[in-house]
Amino acid sequence: MEMHEVIEQNFKKVYELAKDLGLDSISLLDKLGSLNIKVKSHMSDLTEEQVKIIQNSFGKKESAKKAAPPRIKKKSADFSDTND
Repeated sequence: MEMHEVIEQNFKKVYELAKDLGLDSISLLDKLGSLNIKVKSHMSDLTEEQVKIIQNSFGKKESAKKAAPPRIKKKSADFSDTND
């Protein structure tokens, strides 16, 4: 019996990377086409190597956007008196 070595590779979905980069999936799909990275849809898997190529193509500007903390909307309090 032969033992096969399993190589574990992390994958990221196109839509997940688009969200990380602050883009919509369609824009990222267009960019992937220009980089000759073949995918069928926003649900396609990207290898770690492909993710690095894509991130490098966007440069530092996009990765800085990713590091920003999410904005939280605060609900204003309603102090109106309903018992007149």
